[in-house]
Amino acid sequence: MKHLLVALLLATLACSSKTTERTVRVAAAADLSRAFDEIGRAFEARTGIKPIVDFGSSGLLAKQIEDGAPYALFAAANESYAHKAVASGHCDASSLARYARGRLVVWTPSGVQAPERIEDLADARFHRIAIANPDHAPYGVAAKQALEHAGIWSQVEPRLVLGENIQATMKYAQTGAVDAAVVALSLAVISTGGSALRVDPSLHDPLDQALVVCGQGEEADAARQLVAFIQSPAGREIMTRYGFLLPGEKLSGAEDTPKPSEPSFHLDVRVDGTSTSWQQDVFERTARAVGANKNSDGDARDTWSVRELVRGTYGASARVVAVVGDSRTAIDASEWGDVSRTPIVHSTRRGHLNFCWADGAGKWGATIVKNVTALEIQR
Repeated sequence: MKHLLVALLLATLACSSKTTERTVRVAAAADLSRAFDEIGRAFEARTGIKPIVDFGSSGLLAKQIEDGAPYALFAAANESYAHKAVASGHCDASSLARYARGRLVVWTPSGVQAPERIEDLADARFHRIAIANPDHAPYGVAAKQALEHAGIWSQVEPRLVLGENIQATMKYAQTGAVDAAVVALSLAVISTGGSALRVDPSLHDPLDQALVVCGQGEEADAARQLVAFIQSPAGREIMTRYGFLLPGEKLSGAEDTPKPSEPSFHLDVRVDGTSTSWQQDVFERTARAVGANKNSDGDARDTWSVRELVRGTYGASARVVAVVGDSRTAIDASEWGDVSRTPIVHSTRRGHLNFCWADGAGKWGATIVKNVTALEIQR
């Protein structure tokens, strides 16, 4: 009998020890997988609370929370999804806080000639390109915006492979299933081999990433402790090391300064063999406006100036010819002759030019001519 009582006591103590183990359930964007693995271990060592994390696309995780999934913390790759979780009534608006501003890179595996700029993805050597599904993945939305603003969406869209989330997108490139992937910087910094080209953040909406506490009670309190740890110096050191940077922060243990600017590209614009500074200035102002301020009023004015220069000033029959060394490349007249289209001349680095157009239906197209030394307008 005595032995039976001891056995029952030990069993009761064992069960009691199991029930006292504290956990906190977390829904996190897929790009956080490596960072939150380390965050979880450090947090558990300090507090005895073990984070149980499910990784996925922010859109799908937000939908699960809206449907009642019992997560105590939601870390989204775009704060809009955190706001949706709050709006559903399942998360606490007062706890919402940003933990990073996401950054895009074009990652290419070893053995693939890396692009020098995002526009190079239009090159035929990139047979298949992966981005996260823009229907529910914030990094996919940003990748689509960047490709659109670079003027190459229509060229690369038929070659796109969509990943369920940003981690799956990176896996396509790592396994050689695609030639390039537009992914999060946080995944590039932990990858072995390959190369990463940082995407100009002005090409897409800011990827402000936020977390929010959900539910109530003891587990919600544990989630608040986890948020406090992520925001602490120890937590920020881990987050920055994996590329999750807030404005003003730098990669932990690495330089995060931009590369020196390349010399500006000056284009010789000739009209019937004669070059004037006014015409050259119009084209260069347009290149700056299109490259940096696509939605600004200045962009619209400069675009109109180019159309007037080619069509209004020199007539609808004017031909545009790009000079490359001793050869000349005529730009398709149909791109300039249709009154419903607005031509844009967009200079890029290393003497390349994009001759872009947009029609009334919002469709874009482009003719890319490389190593241009001059531009001729022939009447």
